[in-house]
Amino acid sequence: MIRSLAAAGLFALAIVATSASPARADERASCEVLMIHALRDGGGIDRRLSRLTQLREPPFNAYTTFRLLQRARLQLVLGAPATVALPTGRTLRLSLTGRVAAARLKFQVSINRPNRSDYLPAVEYITQRGEPFFQAGQTYQRGVLVLGFVCR
Repeated sequence: MIRSLAAAGLFALAIVATSASPARADERASCEVLMIHALRDGGGIDRRLSRLTQLREPPFNAYTTFRLLQRARLQLVLGAPATVALPTGRTLRLSLTGRVAAARLKFQVSINRPNRSDYLPAVEYITQRGEPFFQAGQTYQRGVLVLGFVCR
């Protein structure tokens, strides 16, 4: 009797282990968050940002200096937000919210208010895997903080 109960327990454990599979590829994304300081002082583009040609186009071309302050890597699972501390003292919240087509992903970006735990309304982005998208506007040390996201 004890042997059959133990066997039944192991069988149930095997069923649970096989049903708890990791998220499918379309339910997860690996994202790099680039925290960029944009200024109007003529310093050029940090060579680590040279592949981001969008920084040379409107609205970013109003700035002449782009320095990479920090980068963070986030592993996102559908519906589970991840957070990153920003140089401004605020917190970024990034969520993978779905897939639109085979290679197009939908994200939500939100930043908390200064000295508050609540978040401002989320902005939604739909992008190709590997195609950068940006959010900017927070003032930071005589310039602006530009957040660049590259998700795969």
